[in-house]
Amino acid sequence: MFTLQNPRLADLVRDSYTLDDLRRLTQFLREAGTFHFPALPSGLYPAAHVSADHSSGYASVWIRDNAHVAQSLFDDGQTEAAARAVVGMARFLATQRPKIAEVLAGRADHADPMNRPHIRFDGHTVAEIDVKWSHAQNDALGYFVWVASRLIAAGALEPTDELGEVLAGVVLFLEKIEFWNDEDSGHWEETRKRNASSIGAATAGMIALRNICGREDLRERLKFGDVLVAAERLDQLIAAGRASLAEHLPHECCDEDPLKRREADGALVFLIFPLEIVDEDQTASIIESVVRDLQGDIGIR
Repeated sequence: MFTLQNPRLADLVRDSYTLDDLRRLTQFLREAGTFHFPALPSGLYPAAHVSADHSSGYASVWIRDNAHVAQSLFDDGQTEAAARAVVGMARFLATQRPKIAEVLAGRADHADPMNRPHIRFDGHTVAEIDVKWSHAQNDALGYFVWVASRLIAAGALEPTDELGEVLAGVVLFLEKIEFWNDEDSGHWEETRKRNASSIGAATAGMIALRNICGREDLRERLKFGDVLVAAERLDQLIAAGRASLAEHLPHECCDEDPLKRREADGALVFLIFPLEIVDEDQTASIIESVVRDLQGDIGIR
């Protein structure tokens, strides 16, 4: 049990909520500044507004975090801010073109996470951070493709040549490493394993891009080098992703190695929302396992 000291907030807390209840609570939180978090000049959002040399490293920008922020801003009607965040991510990923090209050509080993597109970077300079990091995070790349495609579909983001090349490069990279079978560090940047949450995020990105890849203003721009990413290619990747998900779900990782195997994981909830990549039965199973194994007195572990 706990006591809310603010009388107005205490009056807004319910065991269950009507739509009007939620609107009043949202308005209160807006007025309190709870939802206010300023962007950097690049349009990107650091993990926390701390000094660049802060020991936590949270002055950095993460691709996955910014994809979630962009999606939230877009759903809240703040389309310009959402678009700026996506453009900022694309601007950085454009600097990762050489890494993608080296992996595609077989000249760089993608098993080394430093050879992969970096998913944590300096949001002020929009440049790499010279420190070793677990950049093998396929979910982050999938989230970027997903949110960028979503904004393009809504007319909130212009599909420029640079954005088209970045999207194509990410897709081809995920294809090259066989994301449906690749071991990555996932949402929590931990032991590399086949994470269903990462496979699902990458697959959702492919689906979102497939939905718009035939647009006249995008079709010829989805090109990395001489390779054009067309609908047929995306269909094959989506099929591979869905087949792998079917093997995993409702578990995060089914590896026999006990250090990798994991049944319940909070990251799987993102496959339900906002990615909407799982069906009703899978949704029910994921929620059941998360509630059973991870739910605490407040929130989930």
